[in-house]
Amino acid sequence: MKFLLLMLLSLSAANASSTYNVHEWGTFTSLVGSDGTRQEGMFHEDEVLPSFVHNFGEQLPRLGLMAFATLPTFPPLQRLLPTPTPTPTPPPHRNCGQHSKVGCDFLEGQSITQKMETPVLYFHSDVPLRVTVDVGFPTGIISQTYPAPVLSRPLANPGVSLTSGFARFNVEVLTKTELMPPVVERGNIYAHARAVDANTIKSNNEVEKFIFYRGLGKFETKLLITSHNGNISVKNNTLNISKNFIPRAFLVDTNEFGGAILSIGSFVGGKIKHISDKDIQSLKNHHQEFSIFAASAKALLTKSLVSEGLNLDEALAMVNTWEHGYFRTPGLRVLYILNRDEVENILPMTITPAPQVLNRVFVGRIEVLRDVEENQILAQILLEKESFNVMSLGRFAPSIISRVYQVAKERGLVDFKLQSLFDQFNFSIAENM
Repeated sequence: MKFLLLMLLSLSAANASSTYNVHEWGTFTSLVGSDGTRQEGMFHEDEVLPSFVHNFGEQLPRLGLMAFATLPTFPPLQRLLPTPTPTPTPPPHRNCGQHSKVGCDFLEGQSITQKMETPVLYFHSDVPLRVTVDVGFPTGIISQTYPAPVLSRPLANPGVSLTSGFARFNVEVLTKTELMPPVVERGNIYAHARAVDANTIKSNNEVEKFIFYRGLGKFETKLLITSHNGNISVKNNTLNISKNFIPRAFLVDTNEFGGAILSIGSFVGGKIKHISDKDIQSLKNHHQEFSIFAASAKALLTKSLVSEGLNLDEALAMVNTWEHGYFRTPGLRVLYILNRDEVENILPMTITPAPQVLNRVFVGRIEVLRDVEENQILAQILLEKESFNVMSLGRFAPSIISRVYQVAKERGLVDFKLQSLFDQFNFSIAENM
């Protein structure tokens, strides 16, 4: 017993003089209508993740009465333990299209307004460590992970409420290793996150440069966006002027050929920024060819990410990962950096042992549907009826149709025929996305 106590004390003393920091980045994606409400249907993704990424509910099996996370982590005992393999989630009865993170059996009857996209945790340590990371998602679920968590909640049962999400990861932070992470298919955006000078981590037989997780949920962020007569208003919807300071925000407009970006500054609590329809049209009329636009937009965002605590290579990894979503997907959007307190409220996290520095830098991506666009789409549907190509609305078709239906209902236009038409649109979206 004395020997073990002395060993633990010596390890603690060594760790106290070493460098041990953790950096995280991620994105929350939503779409708002002209009234500022976040629309449902945010469960489709742009790109398919590598096949080794674990799906909703997959975790390392429990050993006996204890979760693997609670077992002693001394090396001699670890060598005696079998290498667990993740327990796969039973497949859902049917899918919600190839780009859905979670099967229809889990999504039916759920309200999903936010996509938590690709948070990654990097470890920077000059000594090897065994680390436990607990991350909660009170208003959603953690839908995909790598490496596999040792504990994941809620259980992936059809009909389960997609709230009170939680995952626990047990990882070894390595300083010297010849272990290589699994191969990523060429062109998959997942690979960008590896281009960072961070420690390799190992969780049983799974090796990576970071902890990766994704999620689906429903919550409001502090940035409120509304539209009237083509104008938009961007507001930090916090009454206390000294709380929830939003350090950076950008207005981005893109089409299939290029785009333009406009810095709209920082937002103290209660601040409102009005952007006129004329200014938005000017932004649209001054699109740059994609390579030029992307270079300038990525440079602006990278600089902002670094100023909030990411290393340069981490910031570049983030903007390279989300270049398509931020700067190539057609549409009008606001990109902004969340206040750290807001990140902690949405995704409470505990890391044991606690790092000397934990930087958590998240970008809010809000797709903006202005009232003039809602009116245009509704008019086109009323004119073309069954001939309207709902898939022309792009990857956010479920959320856009949801909002246009609300507008039609508010105007008293939804009769039996129009209801049937919108039902048909939703069926077509489910079949084709």
